[in-house]
Amino acid sequence: MSQSFAWDGPAGGIDPTAAGSVGKAVEKAALAGIVWVNSAGNDGQTSWRGAYDDNDVSGGDKILEFDGADETNALRIPRAGTYTFEARWAGEWGGEDSDLDLYLLGDDNSVAGSSLDAQTGADGDVPYERVTFKANAAGRYKLVVRHVSGDDPAWVQVRALGGAAQLEWDADGDYSIGSPADSPNPALIAVGASPANDPDSVEDYSGKGPTADGRTLKPDVVAPNRLRSAANGDQYLLGTSQSAGYAAGVAALVAEAYPALDNVQIAAYIRSAAEPKTGDGWGYGLLRAPNPSDLRPSEGYSIIPAAARGGDRGGF
Repeated sequence: MSQSFAWDGPAGGIDPTAAGSVGKAVEKAALAGIVWVNSAGNDGQTSWRGAYDDNDVSGGDKILEFDGADETNALRIPRAGTYTFEARWAGEWGGEDSDLDLYLLGDDNSVAGSSLDAQTGADGDVPYERVTFKANAAGRYKLVVRHVSGDDPAWVQVRALGGAAQLEWDADGDYSIGSPADSPNPALIAVGASPANDPDSVEDYSGKGPTADGRTLKPDVVAPNRLRSAANGDQYLLGTSQSAGYAAGVAALVAEAYPALDNVQIAAYIRSAAEPKTGDGWGYGLLRAPNPSDLRPSEGYSIIPAAARGGDRGGF
C-alpha cells in the first residue's frame, strides 16, 4: 500500500499510546503481511530540528534559540490561505511534563497565532503544539518556541505546512523525514523524490534523515516526481507522494510475480535493487524495477547490500 502522511505521533513512526494512530497501523499492517510504502514528506526546506538551546544571560529567557542567538525562525507566507505550523520535542507521548508553547509572530512581532496546550504530566499530555493561521495576504512571519516549565527537552522540531515558504533556519533538511516514514519496521519503505528529468539529484524539499534515534539511511529509496498524473487532472505533480506511488507499483509487481516472498523480503529487495547514488538524502539509491533474472526465490533470499554491489542492481 502507498500512503502519504507525516508527523503522526512522536519521531520514530510509532505512537505507543494511540491505538488508532498511523504508526500503530504500520505495525498491524506489517504483521498482516503488507508492504507499507510511505512518502518521506516534503519538509526538507520547511522543517528545523535541533538541540534546545537558551544561552541568554541570567539563566536564559525561556525562548528557544534556533541559530546562535536568533530566537525566531522567519518564513514568508506567499499568498492568502490557511497555513499550519507544528512543534514537537523529545518527551513522553502521554504523560509529558515539559511544557512548551508555539507562537507565530507577524513581522512587527505581534502575535498572529499561538498554541498554548499545557503539558503537566497528565495521561493525555503529549510533546506537541499546532498553530493554524488564516492569512489574508502574503507576508513575513516568525516562529517562536517558549519553554514554560519542566526539564529542557533534548531536541525540538518545528515545521511549516500549507505551502509556506522555506524557513530561514532549516538545518539543511536534516531530520526532516516525517513519521511514520521514519519507522524502523523492515516492511516499511520510505520514499524520497528526484526530478524525473534529473535522476542524479534529490529534490531540495524531499524529507531525509537522520531519524531521531540516529538511523541515517532514510528515506530508503528515491523515486521520480514532476510527472503527469491522471489523479491531478493530467497536470505535473510535485512531491514525494507521487514518488511513493512508483515504489508501491514496483512492490506490487514483485509480489505478483513471486507470491512466495513475504512483505519484509519484498521491501528488502527494493532496497537492494536500488541504484546507488552519491550524496545526501538518497538512502539506498534510486528506485529500480527488478530484472526478472534477478529474482530467484528457489535459491533463497540473501540480499546483497548496496555498498557491496559496486553499482550493479543486485538481487536475491
